[in-house]
Amino acid sequence: MLAWMHERKIRWPIWSLTLIALVPRLLAAVFSQGYFAHDDHFLVIEAAGSWVDGFDYNNWLPWNQGDAPRPSGHSFFYVGLHYLLISFLKTIGITDPKQLMIVVR
Repeated sequence: MLAWMHERKIRWPIWSLTLIALVPRLLAAVFSQGYFAHDDHFLVIEAAGSWVDGFDYNNWLPWNQGDAPRPSGHSFFYVGLHYLLISFLKTIGITDPKQLMIVVR
């Protein structure tokens, strides 16, 4: 493989491999119809989507837990990234759930 690269004098092998890998990834994102595990949806997408819509359906947020808030054992970071992404997408007018999930994938 390296000999082929040297013969062809590929200047940017990392970019070439990235572009080659991008094609099947984009095809999978467009044509997949679901998620791998229930956690992918119920602990990430559904929580972030409910926050974007203005409510906290599972009381993860401390101010929705009453007088004695408890940590839920889940990271806010990953869900927070999806919250920001979904907020941005809805701001620019992408509100269809299927279109949202294509971008998330």
